[in-house]
Amino acid sequence: MPRSVTALVFILACALEASAQERTLVIAATTSIQDSGFADYLASAYKERKQAKLTVVSRPTAQALATAHGGFVDVVIGNNPAALDRFMDSGNAARRVKNDV
Repeated sequence: MPRSVTALVFILACALEASAQERTLVIAATTSIQDSGFADYLASAYKERKQAKLTVVSRPTAQALATAHGGFVDVVIGNNPAALDRFMDSGNAARRVKNDV
């Protein structure tokens, strides 16, 4: 996985209003993130850097966005640009960082 995805997660994590010690950062990510082992890497790196827990919920992009719409996750990592664009256009998210790798 590209380093820019890791950077994105840490940037978004720092933007959270509550301090890291008060909560768990929840990421909804595509199944490929989980299957590749990258989710475990992110969780370990986040815990080491922020002394807080990161939970990755693995699901297809459409389900990840539905979970985000319900307010159950802090960050979405998806691989369907059109679905992500629709999600943003509908006003359901505050910010999108595109990775054109």
